[in-house]
Order: sequence, then C-alpha cells, then structure tokens
Amino acid sequence: MPLVTALADSESRVRFFAAIALGKTAKLLPQTVPQVATALVEVLRDNADRDPYLRHAVVMGLAGLNDAPAIWKFATDHNTSVRLGLVLALRKLNRSDVSKFLDDSEPLIVEEAARAIYDVPLGDGMPALAALASRSGLTEPTLHRVIAANLRLGTPEAALAVATLAGRGDVPAVLRANAAKALADWGRPSGRDRVLGLWRPLPSRNADIAREAVRSRLAGMLAGDDTVRQAATEVAVKLGIGEIGATLLGLVRNPQEQPAIRAEAVRSLALLKDSRLAEALPLALDDAQARVRAEGLRVLAVTSPAEALRRLPIALERGELIERQSAAATLGEMASPESLALLGDWLTQVKAGNAPAGLVLDLLEAARRRNEPALNARLAELDAAQPADDLLAQFRPALSGGDAERGRRLFYEKSEVSCVRCHKIATRGGEVGPELSKVAADHPREYLLEAMVLPDKAIAKGFEPVVILTNDGKQVTGTLREEDEQQLKLITAEGNTIVVRKSEIDERVRGKSAMPEDLVKKLTKFELRDLVEYLSTLK
Repeated sequence: MPLVTALADSESRVRFFAAIALGKTAKLLPQTVPQVATALVEVLRDNADRDPYLRHAVVMGLAGLNDAPAIWKFATDHNTSVRLGLVLALRKLNRSDVSKFLDDSEPLIVEEAARAIYDVPLGDGMPALAALASRSGLTEPTLHRVIAANLRLGTPEAALAVATLAGRGDVPAVLRANAAKALADWGRPSGRDRVLGLWRPLPSRNADIAREAVRSRLAGMLAGDDTVRQAATEVAVKLGIGEIGATLLGLVRNPQEQPAIRAEAVRSLALLKDSRLAEALPLALDDAQARVRAEGLRVLAVTSPAEALRRLPIALERGELIERQSAAATLGEMASPESLALLGDWLTQVKAGNAPAGLVLDLLEAARRRNEPALNARLAELDAAQPADDLLAQFRPALSGGDAERGRRLFYEKSEVSCVRCHKIATRGGEVGPELSKVAADHPREYLLEAMVLPDKAIAKGFEPVVILTNDGKQVTGTLREEDEQQLKLITAEGNTIVVRKSEIDERVRGKSAMPEDLVKKLTKFELRDLVEYLSTLK
C-alpha cells in the first residue's frame, strides 16, 4: 500500500498525513487492518515521543481503524512510546478495557490510562482506577483521579481507601489533604468535579460511611505536616467525630485494630501534645503487639528520657526484632551520656559478633547519627577489620532484618531506581532484566545484595550486555535477547528492540550490566535491606 510506504518517508509532515489517511481508509479494506496497525505501531516506536504531532497522527490512525483487537496485539510491547500510543488510541475509541494499562510498570502509562478512564469518562473502568489507592509511586495527576474515582463510587470500601491514602506518609501532603477534604464532602459532594471542574453531579450519600473510615484511620491522617493535620482536624470536626484525642486514645485501647494504626495513634497523641498521652503511653509500652510497644518507647524517650533509658536495655536484649531496631534508632536520637554508653556497649557486641544480624545495621547507623568521637572511633575500628578486597563488606549488615512489605513498595514504586521497569514479577514489570518471580529459590540473600551493589560482577545468563560498533561508525548497546546466523536482537535499557545484521558489525564486545552502577547511591542502607528482604520471599 502506498500510504503504508509513506509512513517511512524522510519528511515527518508526509508521515503525519499518511497516518491520518490510513485511519480513514484502511477500515474500508478490513484485510489490510493488521498490516496497517503494525506499520503505525512502528512509527510510534521510531518516533519515541520526540514529535508529539506525529504521535497524535498515529493515534488518530489507530483509532480510525476501529479495531481494538488489532491494537491489543501490541499491548505487551516493551517500548514505552508504543504502549503510550495504544492507550491514547483506546481512549479515542472509548474503550473501558484501557484499565488494563493501570497495571503498567511505567507511571506515565498509568497516568494516561487514569486520564482516559476518569476524564472521558469510561465508567466501567472506574472501579479499577479507584483500586489504585493502595499503590505508591503514582504521579500526582493519577492520584487526584484515584481519590475522585473513589468519591464517585461512594462505597464503604472506597471511603476506607481514601482515608488510608490520607494517612500514608509516602504520599505528598497536598494529596493527603485532598483525600481528607474528599471525605469531608462524602455525604453531599459538590456537583462540580474536583479534578476537571466540569458539572458532574453526584447524589447525596450516607456520611456515616466516611465517618467510620476517618475514625479508623485518624491516627495516620494526623501524623503529617501542618497542612495534613489541619485537613484531618477539619474533616473530623465536619463529620462530627468529636474530640480527636479521645478517638486516638480509643484506637490505642482497641486490641482488634491494626498494630500499625495503633502505633500511629500513639505518635499522633505525642505530636498533638494531647493530655491523653499520659493514659495511652503506659498502655502502649505494655501492649501485646511489638510495633505498638516500639512506638511507645520512642515517644517515652522524648517525654521521659530517664525512664526510657531504664527500658531500652531490656528492649535491646529481649524484645522482638522490631522493638530492638526501634530501640537502636531511639539511641541514635538521644543525647545523654547514658545513651552514648549503652550504644557503645552494643558496638562492642557487634565487633565480637554477638549482636543479632538483623540489628547490626540499626546499631551502626544509630552510632553514625550521633557523630560522637567515641562512637566514631569504634566505627573506624569496625571498618578497619573488614577485608580490603571485600567490596560488599560495608553492605553486609543489609542482608537481614528488613521489612518485606516496605521492600515490595520500593521495588514497584520508588521512581529513582525503577526496579519494575526492567524486572518482571509474575505478570507485572519489564523484561530488560531477569524475571524475578522465583529468584530466591535459586539464589541466596548475598547474591541478591551483590546484584544491587555490584551489578556488573555476575550477570544472569541470557541477559549479557553487548556493545556493537557498526561498519558506519554507530554504537549500539543493549541486552542480547536473540541471535542466529544472520542477526542479533538487542533490548535497550529503555525497553526498545533493536535488530542488527551481522554483516553490519565491525566490532562486538561485552558491555556493562544494564543495572545502574550508582543504584546504591539512590537507596539508603535501610532501603537496600528492605529490598533484600522482599526479594528473598520470591520463591
């Protein structure tokens, strides 16, 4: 077809009009639709989002085909630019199944899928959008729509999801405040859409749904900056929850509530300097749950340092791991000579190899935080005792003691490292790096740590990096995915597929791992430990 040939023209203006024309004419010849769809997708790949006008033309061309199966054929393509174009085309077709892209590993793709569902709107996709409330690492435009989608659903589960989001410390303050305000309006929401400003009225609902959700999550909502605390206070007052301190105390008293929420209630009472802390703190210190006891001890170190120093040695010696780690962190925040001596004693145990493996990192980081000459000397001794040729030595304390759930969130949601863009777990993630669904079944923790700290030391089979210099002087770098007698197929770090004919190769050498060399500079050692803990569960 001449128009398909024109898609490869050297002039972008020609490609633009060819894409538009194909969308209008190819559907007249149904047998050509698969060929045209493939050609249009290749334009998306080649354009790589450099020319937004050309991308728009391709999107209009794909939408003009009016053939969703032809589009969905490319839904798992590695190329981000391709998947973005597909989302935009499905939006043009008013396809609610665009919600499948809400599981994409690229936040921008998720955002465009969220815009399609909420802005059009595509009502059948609204529950899937609302369900993103529990995911971190989303863009602000996405989260604004997630909050609004839950408000539109109006169910008890939706209210609880919004209240939980309002209480999450990893969410920006402006979004937490927005979530709190949505709960305040739950019973009688404005007819003016809170995201788009369009007139999209909702019926009045039972405000008790929001009231119960806020009551159960109020501790987390109050554990934020002034903006968040003010919004949480206002929603509590508007919903008639009553005195906030009494609600928080009720959470501390309730053993059926989640330990994390009860711990946040103790912290919130301390932040608010509420008089009920005097009753809540003894309850927390003697609670059956280690997380609640740990938070109680941290608060006690501020309100009564002398009493905390009496309890800290017991927590370090006999507490559950989370208590021990919290006690170590507390020592790092105190300033008394007694706390300095206690921390020094524990560094002695570290040197002797008697400290629990899951506590070592916490003790070392607490000592560094204190920055006291006596502790710095102990730390220098520990460093000097490590083998000079052991490049992993300073990171070994991160081998155990992490939190698997925090590690899971880091893997999927920390944009600075973007693990999920290159690695797949189950059905979610990229394919630039090895699939990790059962990585711990074949490898010990040390291998997992080494792969992040020294990514170029041992590269997984089948993911060897290759650098190719072509006959015309171009350099091509990627992971070798396929090779035969005629050509090589590489996948770049961006997920693009490149085919190089062997007759065009002048020189071929092994490259460095696609894993960023500076990965550990973007992670704290605590985050590294959490990632190791999470990956070690994948069996």
